[in-house]
This record gives sequence, structure tokens and C-alpha cells, in this order.
Amino acid sequence: MIAEEVLDFLTEHVNKDSVTVETGAGYSTIVFAQLGAKHTAITPATDEVQRIRAYCNEQGIATDRTTFRIGYSQDVLPDLEVTDVDLALIDGGHGFPIPAIDYFYLAPRLRIGGYLLIDDVDVWTGHMIVSVLKREPEWEFRGKLARRTAVFRKTAPFVAREWCDQPTVVKKSRVRMFVRKAANGTEHLLRGDFKGVRERIERARNPL
Repeated sequence: MIAEEVLDFLTEHVNKDSVTVETGAGYSTIVFAQLGAKHTAITPATDEVQRIRAYCNEQGIATDRTTFRIGYSQDVLPDLEVTDVDLALIDGGHGFPIPAIDYFYLAPRLRIGGYLLIDDVDVWTGHMIVSVLKREPEWEFRGKLARRTAVFRKTAPFVAREWCDQPTVVKKSRVRMFVRKAANGTEHLLRGDFKGVRERIERARNPL
């Protein structure tokens, strides 16, 4: 069931002129349809799609602007012909690396000023994305809804950076890299290779 805070956010930011995409499908799909958005839901669960359509039909909710793409997001997203997205919701597969794949393909399709929602960020695969994006310059963190759905606003074109240009990755890698270098230096000392240690120190001092 979609949290009330998420429902309120969607109601405030989605209308009949909105282009929206979600990985996964469920009650949120019904909300997008009810708000009249031009919506695409990506899910491998055909039975879920049938239930959503049946419920909307019973409740008089039009689904003519809702497109279901049957398949796993990692297979569907690379060829998805949807651009200038106003709001994207990542709520499909939660196993690694699926949420990251969803982000990678949805982020470029999101317009500047559009919103990216990542659900279930208490799961590490979602939390990882949040940790990285909080320190990326093209994303503005707008907080969490119901303590589980992170909201970001895109403020600049998407950039796929190398790890050394991503502050969060650098920070979380620093200790491991130090330990590895220290272990390598210890191995040289144990072998009596003082020259090798000296060369490593010089390279560290003068990386270029």
C-alpha cells in the first residue's frame, strides 16, 4: 500500500500534463492513472497488470493513458522511448544491482526540474543510491516520505562520473585503499624489498 505522504506528493506534483514512469506496478499505478498522467509502468507480473486494469475498470478510472511494458526493467529500460519525464518512481526489483540499473536509465530521461522517487530506501540497494546522489551536484535531495521513499529533484543534466569524481564513493573507498596499500608495503618489507617500498612512497608523493 502506498504511504499517505507519497500519495500527497504525487497528487501535488502530477497532473494530466505529466509524463511519468515507474519500475514496478501496484497501487501507485492506479494513482498515476487516476491523476491522468501519461504513465508507463514496467513490470514482469502480467497477473498484477490484470488486477490493476480490473480494479480501474470497476472504479471508473481511465487507463487509456497508462502503458504497461511487460518485462524486467533491466531489459525494458534501455530501449524505452520515453523522454522529458516529469516524475520517475523506482520501485521494481530491490536486489542488487536492479535499483541502480533503474536509476542509470531513468536519470537521463528525467527533465531538469523533474522528480526522482526511490522507494524502500531502508533496503541497502536503495540506500546506496541515496548516499551517492546526496553529494552529486545535479541532484537536490528533498527529503524522505514516510521514512522510506527518498525524493530528489534533478537540477542539471545527468552525468555518469568515474568513481574518483564521486565524493561519496571516494569517502567510502579511502580506508579500504589505505589498508590495501599498507598491506602491499608490508609484503615488500617482509621480503626485504626496501627499494620497492621506497618507490611506492615516491609514487604516492608524486602521482603524476
